[in-house]
Amino acid sequence: SQPIVLQQHESEFLDFHLMAACEGHVISNSTFSWWAAYNSHNVTYPDPWIKGANLDIFKNSWTPVQWG
Repeated sequence: SQPIVLQQHESEFLDFHLMAACEGHVISNSTFSWWAAYNSHNVTYPDPWIKGANLDIFKNSWTPVQWG
């Protein structure tokens, strides 16, 4: 079991780099979390990203989670 790390920073720059360093990501439908997860293969994202939109912005290795 991997430890879960919760951090609170005063800097979006530090938050981004901490997120990007993670091995796995569960992201929200935000570009901040999308870019932080971009180089990872272990990503879970909400599908649809935006209701009614058909977006092709996800890697094949990423896992969609249906909602809405």
